[in-house]
Amino acid sequence: MRLTATGTFLLGSGSVIYEIGRTGEIVWQQTVKGANHIYKAVRLPNGNTMLASGYGAFIVEIAPDGEWVRTLGRAPGQKVKSPKFFADFQILANGNVVIANWMGHKREDSRKGQQIVEYTPEGQIAWTWHNPDLAGCIHGLLLLDGLDVRALHHECAGLLAPVAQPVPLPSVPAAQ
Repeated sequence: MRLTATGTFLLGSGSVIYEIGRTGEIVWQQTVKGANHIYKAVRLPNGNTMLASGYGAFIVEIAPDGEWVRTLGRAPGQKVKSPKFFADFQILANGNVVIANWMGHKREDSRKGQQIVEYTPEGQIAWTWHNPDLAGCIHGLLLLDGLDVRALHHECAGLLAPVAQPVPLPSVPAAQ
């Protein structure tokens, strides 16, 4: 579940994405064809919603009327080795989208294909990461991407952004 800039919440269930008000009312909903266990969704500044389709193994940006604006991971040339379950994702400041490709419950499942993939806004693969000896199956990620680590951040408008002024870091005495 993710908070939007207007104070509502986005929540996926199966192939349906819901926007829920603070008192529990459904404000908006869309069925996303091909999605299965929608994992995460964020509302973008343009009013569209970007979501991870779970077992559909793609990311889709949809307009408020449900029209698909773009997809990542679905078209030829966009598919990673062994796409299984597109889980968490993060939109970077340059517009690229980094996605966790979860591949199963067992540690050996992580050997099947790329664990993390980065797409350009146009849908081209910019980078992948696969190291099953270092990490098992990945379903969550957080890239600092030049963020000020002294501030708390949120994704209410799609990109990670500070929620408060940076907090002062304690001074560290110089090494003697």
